[in-house]
Amino acid sequence: MNEQGHVVGWLSEQDCMAKLIEASYYSDHSALVEDVMSSAPLSIHSTLSIVDLAQKMIKEKPKMYPVLDEDNVYVGLITRKMVLKAIKSQL
Repeated sequence: MNEQGHVVGWLSEQDCMAKLIEASYYSDHSALVEDVMSSAPLSIHSTLSIVDLAQKMIKEKPKMYPVLDEDNVYVGLITRKMVLKAIKSQL
């Protein structure tokens, strides 16, 4: 996050796995977060419905999303497990 709380990148398990495989192949063990993170992370707004988020998660790969408020400031993180729990409680 920058000084205003905006997400400037995202480091996922998938990003780390790709870098670890590359490092093991080339025997290169040094990497910085900024080298590995996605600089244009997928995120959602806090006003998105759970059903819409579930549909988004079906179509896209991320297992978790940073959640942004109306000013695009990071307010939390939501995972597939949380979405499933929310849908189950609504049924």
